Amino acid sequence: MKNKTPLILGSIFILLVIVFLITSYNPPDKSKGATQLFDGDKPTIDKIELMSMRNGHIVVEKINDVWDITVPFKYKASDIDV
Repeated sequence: MKNKTPLILGSIFILLVIVFLITSYNPPDKSKGATQLFDGDKPTIDKIELMSMRNGHIVVEKINDVWDITVPFKYKASDIDV
């Protein structure tokens, strides 16, 4: 054989295909999802407090089934009534 380059490249290609098939044959198991944090009834959230170095203290409260920003000013937080 005068030119061995195609033979070498072909054998490297076949070797890479075999390695790919071996590694992809048994993929890792996927996670089964998150576990439940609370047993029984879900907790009711009616107030959220946020602290920020830049923006300060912000409080969002649920008043009469409507979320409102109460600190540092009073304003309706969402257009959707829950």
